[in-house]
Amino acid sequence: MTKPEWWQHVLPLVEKGLERNNSHTPDDVLDGILTGHYQLWPTKNSILVTQIVAYPSGKSLNAWLAAGSLKEIVELTPDIEAWGAAQGCNRAMVCGRDKWQAPLKALGYDYYLTVLTKDI
Repeated sequence: MTKPEWWQHVLPLVEKGLERNNSHTPDDVLDGILTGHYQLWPTKNSILVTQIVAYPSGKSLNAWLAAGSLKEIVELTPDIEAWGAAQGCNRAMVCGRDKWQAPLKALGYDYYLTVLTKDI
């Protein structure tokens, strides 16, 4: 796969974000972005990757990979939510560490669940 020029700029942040998430490789993330299955939201010092997931109760814009400046990502969140709503999403969900709770609570997010994992 030929990698786009912009990939070299975001790859270190993608790799950083994947340090705690071994469900994807950087190439998986790039492939998902290029095929439109994932959306890349870059800022000057950070990245966020989202995916629209269809559930019986509606569509959710799920943020599942992030790295860099939490402040920059939080500032971009209203634009990301607006884009998701324009795509027919009725929910936004963030999968992340506890440090996301306080800044996103100020934007109307509520604690939903805890996810535990184990390699088997």
